[in-house]
Amino acid sequence: KQLDRNNFLVYLYNRELKIDMSGWIFKKTYIRDIVLMYYHLNYYNRNKLKSFMEAANRLAERAGVELKSTVSKSTKARRKIYELMSALSQDFNRMLKSGKGEGIELARKYLQGRKLDDNTVDKFCIGYAPSDVDKILLWAKKRGYTEQDLSDAGVIKLSSGDNRKPYFYFANRIVFTIKDKNGQAVAFSGRQLVEDKKSGKYVNSPETEFYKKRVNLFNYNK
Repeated sequence: KQLDRNNFLVYLYNRELKIDMSGWIFKKTYIRDIVLMYYHLNYYNRNKLKSFMEAANRLAERAGVELKSTVSKSTKARRKIYELMSALSQDFNRMLKSGKGEGIELARKYLQGRKLDDNTVDKFCIGYAPSDVDKILLWAKKRGYTEQDLSDAGVIKLSSGDNRKPYFYFANRIVFTIKDKNGQAVAFSGRQLVEDKKSGKYVNSPETEFYKKRVNLFNYNK
């Protein structure tokens, strides 16, 4: 059975997305439109599909076909940085709640003074960043990330000197995770615990390929 584009979209509306795609023939130029419509209608129907690919996979499952992944290098690079930022946010949070050390105790004392309990700390992905950049470099190495990855994510600034260590933007700070509209960690904002006139009380991630200050605000995804 073969339908043109307009008739198929009418069919989707009339059937309320109860789609049986087996036996149907689609022109390739229409497939993206079909999946996009399925995605958006499901979103507004509160089924809350999280992504275009989730919609595509659900349609493919109904049709009994297998989708082959053709992920570009740029997509793989973006996914890698997203995974790095998510893991780092979780570990900053874990360090604040269960770590030991003078800096961590200062961070807990500050948050307690602000009446922020553990539920609030978890809800807003608040954490603690260690003072030693070597700990961040070791953390990254154990997980297969490089210094360049940390730089691309806006976590460190690479040194121009051969023997100089990278600069860690959030050393010994309380960190607040900044997420995009989809809930993906893309940046951090750090609050100073010990006064240091060489740096500001608050420090935000520099703009990166994944984080633009004009479109990403703290708690923007809520």
